[in-house]
Amino acid sequence: MHLQFKRKIYDEISEWKRNQKHVLLVEGARQIGKSEIIERFGRENYKNLIILNFIKHPELQEIFEFNLDPIRILDDIGLLFQVKIDRDTLLFFDEIQECGKAVASLKFLDIEKKCDIIASGSLMGIRKKESISWPVGHIEHLKMYPMDFEEFLWANGIDTSDLKKSLTNSFNSKSQISSVVNDKYLEIFKKYMTIGGMPEVVAIFLEENDYGKTFKKQNDIVEDYYQDIAKYAPASMKDKIRDCFASIPHQLMKENSKFQYKFVNKNAKSREYIASLNWLKDSNIIHYSYKIKKIDSPLSSYIDNGFFKVYLNDIGLLCSMIKGHAQMKLINDLLGENKGGIYENAIANIIVFNNKELFYYKPNENSSEDVDFVFESENNIKLIEVKSSNSKALTLQKSVTEKSIAIKTNNGNIGFINNIFTMPWYIFSLFFQEINNL
Repeated sequence: MHLQFKRKIYDEISEWKRNQKHVLLVEGARQIGKSEIIERFGRENYKNLIILNFIKHPELQEIFEFNLDPIRILDDIGLLFQVKIDRDTLLFFDEIQECGKAVASLKFLDIEKKCDIIASGSLMGIRKKESISWPVGHIEHLKMYPMDFEEFLWANGIDTSDLKKSLTNSFNSKSQISSVVNDKYLEIFKKYMTIGGMPEVVAIFLEENDYGKTFKKQNDIVEDYYQDIAKYAPASMKDKIRDCFASIPHQLMKENSKFQYKFVNKNAKSREYIASLNWLKDSNIIHYSYKIKKIDSPLSSYIDNGFFKVYLNDIGLLCSMIKGHAQMKLINDLLGENKGGIYENAIANIIVFNNKELFYYKPNENSSEDVDFVFESENNIKLIEVKSSNSKALTLQKSVTEKSIAIKTNNGNIGFINNIFTMPWYIFSLFFQEINNL
């Protein structure tokens, strides 16, 4: 990847540097740009940057084999890289899931505080290994995700501060946006859903302007995920994890997007497969959305155990896993009636990327109606219905309460009728914080 993209997490890492108390662990799925952004941060903010990548250089694991004495470890690293390690040094442990003893050493390195330390990795299965001593109390966690829609706009050279400034009045007054502007950004959002937020995929598209090469890179990343499952997953779970991962597009494209084990394996039982799904969740590849029985705070108190939906971490990868040229059909509005699951996944990602838990509401299991997403804010509960077209939101009308605000996202314009705030998908993304504060 030749292009360097502006990422929001850079500011969060800067905040950690100003106020740090412990080692920073940047956690996220593979290939979302963790290494690139941390390396860039290190080069721009420290005199010395030392990178220990445990995949590229597995021999570096030997530094941690003898003992976990932090002074010895730092001395060995300093000698190896010919750098005097001090407070103007950033020590970057990349792909730390490859070296369990490096994970354990973070506790002692944090106590010593001779330099700043950032670790990153997908941490696939590492917390499940009983032999690894996890440095509880010595880690500050930071979740990283694929590029969101605003970062995608930045990558395309669009100044979102000007865009948001011009759209703020429409958002606040719930009045319509100019149709020519609205149509433009609806099209860009569909392009974002097709390409997704994996930096290498975005870079190929921007540099080559070639959908074929872009889609090939997406397929390569999906295949890399399968290879990671083969490498990191417990032997007894590998096949089940692969089957669960492969079933996600079908789970979302069927009429009822609730996760059903029979679409993984016709004889599958939840007790046999839930650990496999949890492995994918712990690896930051998927997100759960739990069914709730009642719309009230706290939402987690009303989870209906056993019922949930599963969404993929990147909307572009989801589209690439759907057979039948789904990407181009999405761009050209040629997908069938079950395309709603794709839009649900896009909105799910927006909510998760803003550090909200996912829930959905269904009055009863036999009902054909549900509220696609429910999340809590400081002021109230937000009910979100996702439409792939400008159709009515009947379930929202029935479910809204005095303690909640109802929002319908679709391909229309901004509006407000029957106590439902309607907005296009891209507005939901760009104004999420404002929506959270409503």
